[in-house]
Amino acid sequence: MSVKKFKSLPVEIEAIQRTGKNDKEIINWILENGGDGYVWCLDLEGMRVGDGPFSEDWTCPSGGVKAQHLITIYTEEGPMDCPVGSWVIRGTIGEFYPCLDEVFQVKYTEVVDASEQDLKMNDGVITHA
Repeated sequence: MSVKKFKSLPVEIEAIQRTGKNDKEIINWILENGGDGYVWCLDLEGMRVGDGPFSEDWTCPSGGVKAQHLITIYTEEGPMDCPVGSWVIRGTIGEFYPCLDEVFQVKYTEVVDASEQDLKMNDGVITHA
């Protein structure tokens, strides 16, 4: 058997980019849709402090002293960290996984609903304004 080439099928996914300020929104989205993930608080030396499921009443164990946070998403392939700038994707069968921005920008383009676009009718043909 020899190696063959394949092309991705055009499928739609849902995604949100992690900014470092939207960790609660991301984790809640994952947990509310059947995924599994955690927010870790990193101390000033980069060591993980505390763990457990993120919830509305979650507070940073470091007391918020200029701590950084890390999102870990538990996937079928095992735990995967999602650094700031990366995207969290909900795939075609509902699975969640992180994707580096460099990869995301090459592989995906935003789906824009026709009702959200500025469209213009010219002789029966719809064109972008």
